[in-house]
Amino acid sequence: MPDRNPPEVSVIVPHRDDWAGLDRCIASLVAQRSRAPASEIIVVDNGSADRAAEARFIASFGKEIVLLREPRPGAACARNRGVAAARGEILLFIDSDCLARGDWIANLADCVRERGCCGGDVQVALSGHRPSAAEAFERIFAFKQETYIKKKGFSVTANLGAQRQIFDNVGPFREAVSEDLEWCRRARAKGYRVTYCAQARVWHPARPTLAALRAKWRRMCREEVALGRLSGRGRQWLLLRVVGVALSPLIHAFVCLGFKEFRLVARLKATAALFIIRWYRVWRYLAEWPWRSASAAGDG
Repeated sequence: MPDRNPPEVSVIVPHRDDWAGLDRCIASLVAQRSRAPASEIIVVDNGSADRAAEARFIASFGKEIVLLREPRPGAACARNRGVAAARGEILLFIDSDCLARGDWIANLADCVRERGCCGGDVQVALSGHRPSAAEAFERIFAFKQETYIKKKGFSVTANLGAQRQIFDNVGPFREAVSEDLEWCRRARAKGYRVTYCAQARVWHPARPTLAALRAKWRRMCREEVALGRLSGRGRQWLLLRVVGVALSPLIHAFVCLGFKEFRLVARLKATAALFIIRWYRVWRYLAEWPWRSASAAGDG
């Protein structure tokens, strides 16, 4: 039977093994539903192991959400599973560790309804007044959504919305690549434009440690190299990327040292993290590139 009262908006939240973060995210979404268009919240678990935590989550939010499972690993698979089950004509994506501002659903849905495809503002949240080196680095450099959208033409999936018709036309997120960047590239190729929705804000927690930052960039470098290969880019592109990233701390150190929000100690910690992470990225780019297969194929 057709759904007689489908929601206008489907909010899709991929999740794995962060039940505390998911609790906060869903609470921030549930609190605003009375002020938003008719909506459903779809949580797609991507292989979490703690069943006791899952049971507590269901006891708290089971009546407010749709909980699905996607056994294939990867946020792209989880988001696609959520889209397949979504009933709304407006799709909103948010990460499970984000907090949505009290009017996020309404504001992003309004932007999507008018413009088709939008990315909202992402602010980096710190755990306290004395940030770690990793937190200070992320506060300065992470999630520059307005720049991403206006200059690079893509939005991160921590705060992305699209009309269902557009999403279906562009196609699902692709696995094993930077899925937000790749999806937005396909959207642009089909004539759609991603626009910036400043009034739709979420807060994303900063990674607390350098180990967490390295784990993030290990994954992102792997996905970026995979996307470069998928796009037909060769070794010349990779080497230019390596040189640019290797030299970038020499310029961006001044950004850290001039960041007025922080005291000098935090600025120095951010500068140290800048060199560590950027040069770690250089190593990961070189480690992830399939040199033998590239050479055999005459790449570059």
